[in-house]
Amino acid sequence: MNTDAEQFVVPLLQPDGTYFMSSVVLTESESGDCHLLMTCEEWTLESTAEDWFDAFCAVRRDLETRELLPACYGAHLHAFPSGMSRSMGGGRQLYRLTIGKQARMNDLVGLFDAGQDVIPSTVDDQRKFFDQWIDSLGRT
Repeated sequence: MNTDAEQFVVPLLQPDGTYFMSSVVLTESESGDCHLLMTCEEWTLESTAEDWFDAFCAVRRDLETRELLPACYGAHLHAFPSGMSRSMGGGRQLYRLTIGKQARMNDLVGLFDAGQDVIPSTVDDQRKFFDQWIDSLGRT
């Protein structure tokens, strides 16, 4: 693993509506694989994937089995990375999406950033919204 690591604090939404904090550490291997490690006091989850968004989605699926949802833009119901963001930036930037409207540069948000508008969601629900957004633009 590369020794350069980035760390983020990500709030996790519990079923009772309260939050607790987790730590996310990102490291990239020499071959370019993205390794994500999420920890809290009680557990550790990790994933390696081709981009950060996929690695985060894998960890999110584990969190879903614990009934936990990250409260950051990477898990926001109305956000998704573009193909270019994923291929050129590892999926670290996502677009906030509005049905019927093309995403713009000022809609970009960071994968682990949090905001008042974040609606924590499951991986599947986020993907469904993205597909609905694509359909709303009238493209195939």
